[in-house]
Amino acid sequence: MLRRLLLSAAVCAWAIAPAFAQNKVQFGGAGRLLIDNAQLDGTLLETDTTTARREMGGSALFDLGITIRPDDNTEITAITRVENDIDGFWGAGIVFQLRQLTAKGVIANSVRYGIGDIDVALTPYTFWNNASEFRIGQTPAFNVFRDIIDYENFYADSAWRQQGVEAEWGLQFNRGIQALRFRGMIAKNRQTDFFTLPDRMMAMGQIGLHVNNNLRFHLNATNLFEVAESAQFNTEESATRVISLSGSTGGEKEKIRWRLDGEGGASSVVFTDIPEAPVDNIEDFFVDVRGTVELLQPRLELQLGYVDVGADFRSPAAQSRRLDVDAPAQQFGFYTNREVQRPLNIRDVLLDPLVYERTITPGLQAFVPAWDNVRPYGVATPNRRGLDLNVLWNGDTAGRFEAGMQAALLTELRGEGTTEKRRFVDLRLQAAWHLNRSIGWKKDLSLHLAGRYQSTSRDGTPGVSEVALNSVIAEAGLTWELIDQLDLMAGLMWYQADGNEFIAERDGFNQVDFFSAYTVDASEWFGSAGLRYRFNESINLSLQMQQWSGMDALSPQTDYSIRNVLLLYNMFF
Repeated sequence: MLRRLLLSAAVCAWAIAPAFAQNKVQFGGAGRLLIDNAQLDGTLLETDTTTARREMGGSALFDLGITIRPDDNTEITAITRVENDIDGFWGAGIVFQLRQLTAKGVIANSVRYGIGDIDVALTPYTFWNNASEFRIGQTPAFNVFRDIIDYENFYADSAWRQQGVEAEWGLQFNRGIQALRFRGMIAKNRQTDFFTLPDRMMAMGQIGLHVNNNLRFHLNATNLFEVAESAQFNTEESATRVISLSGSTGGEKEKIRWRLDGEGGASSVVFTDIPEAPVDNIEDFFVDVRGTVELLQPRLELQLGYVDVGADFRSPAAQSRRLDVDAPAQQFGFYTNREVQRPLNIRDVLLDPLVYERTITPGLQAFVPAWDNVRPYGVATPNRRGLDLNVLWNGDTAGRFEAGMQAALLTELRGEGTTEKRRFVDLRLQAAWHLNRSIGWKKDLSLHLAGRYQSTSRDGTPGVSEVALNSVIAEAGLTWELIDQLDLMAGLMWYQADGNEFIAERDGFNQVDFFSAYTVDASEWFGSAGLRYRFNESINLSLQMQQWSGMDALSPQTDYSIRNVLLLYNMFF
């Protein structure tokens, strides 16, 4: 094995040596070492005699990226990974994988293209990767692990990582309008088994009309479809199509900027040669209009929006969730003497990259109502109508304070299981106080605060009980640079939920066929404190101590807590 690796490295070095000599090769990458020592405690262990009390794990990995530019119009990027669990001694358990392979370039100085691994995003209703639960603040102690989750799952802003082909080109005009821009992509979403399961493809397209710097329109379209002929014994196929028109305009006068954004469109789900599928196509629409006013002094931004998303609106590339709430936890994954799968908690959501999805799915995925019941699928969540209010204060001129508030007041368009409609409230607050700037310190001393309150209510009817579900999440973080490049980081998150709800259960065609009762009375808290040494902006070493504890009033015998000591080395170059 070692001889083969050395021979492969020598061949690669010989192959790229001429390009490297001409400065056409760049290297980059990342490395990480994580060692995690966890201990389980709590009421659970008074009766649980099978679950391990301690687990120690971790891994070491190295990603090497090579970018080659054979000419001025072509760029090829490849990232390879070498990874080994700390349980793999003497090289056992080493995994080699190709993490990314992308070719990009320009054809005839007019058409940009990309082949392989590409990141795609359009609008929040057509192609969008929404943030997951418990991301309400910017606590640095938690962001360390959020960044790992994003890196491991290819979450680049709001884009989904796709494997396919994309192209973009445009036309410039001297009068009338500024430009016309065209963009398209097609990727494989699912591989056929060659017998009964067909290929599933994901396609998107966009036409942009730029009238001037302050007026732009975009026609957006996506299509998630199956190719029946790709499986020998299959004739069934389905397609989910979305088309929308979005536009924006704005201007500036004296110390005020204003902007008006809007998007509206429709979706259609079509089934072909599937006897048990709905006879008619499943169709619906959405409308989203938002007005924004920004005051340059005192740097205040106000936004008011109206949304109306139909109950049958389906947009897989915008409604797919990051978090898989049914995924098994990596640490202490099974508990009690019956060895049942342990439900995820906020600790798993904050730390574990393996409970997240990378794939666009055609159906509405499961979610935990107590974690997010208002918009579990982002702003494209179906069956919602109401108002959004956002306020952002960018702080004073010295940059000492920042604060923001978002509020959503929504109702259902159509009752589920009853004629009564749910009412939703979502209130979020964020704030940051850079204390060092207030007292004249040169070293960083910052306090971060965030909170979210959600409420769901519905009146009862004969035979159907009322709905009353409330949840609160609070987050606080402190960063203090004790000496040059050595930081004290601490973070605390608390979550509490109580009440009842009904969860819609859907069939294979995404239609509601039953409702299951849901009741919760639980609280959790997660704390982290430790030191981080920054060798430079891209390399750091941190030691953190963490504690998670949860209480479930409906099942107190399973209450437990987890304590961790983590050593983390992160490097980017």
